[in-house]
Amino acid sequence: METAAGPGGFKALHIRRGDLQFKEVKIPAEEIIETTKDILNEGETIYVATDEKDAAYLDVLRARFNVYFLNDFHERVGLGKLNQNYMGMVEQIVCSRSQVFIGTWFSTFTGYITRMRGYNGFDYRSNWYHYSLRKDSFQTEYYSRDPWYVREWPEGWVDID
Repeated sequence: METAAGPGGFKALHIRRGDLQFKEVKIPAEEIIETTKDILNEGETIYVATDEKDAAYLDVLRARFNVYFLNDFHERVGLGKLNQNYMGMVEQIVCSRSQVFIGTWFSTFTGYITRMRGYNGFDYRSNWYHYSLRKDSFQTEYYSRDPWYVREWPEGWVDID
């Protein structure tokens, strides 16, 4: 993905739509674009990790951004040779290497990407959420508090060595 994005790098977006029990964060693509308009610039290269199957939903993103999905790399890097159960982990690794990451509030998939980014030295403030009520949680809330399960906290990776 870094090669495809070029010297400007890429930003990543995790949009969980499938079996997520928290309906309030199953957000229409147009709302995600509106919420993140100060983070994602039109025409910018973004990688989208999603379980969304509706092509029309994804076309809304394609119309605004230079979008890549895991399937775009399937042949190029030989993902067909891997056990398909590993694809989620591959997507987490890709997202963890982005300049900026925008995830789904309440998602453990997003949470692990955030934690890996911390382990790899990315500033915790380079993480966002596309849920407008929690969009800037990493910019405003540093220390963990109850409820613990809704997201990752920088205490999990800052100064742990």
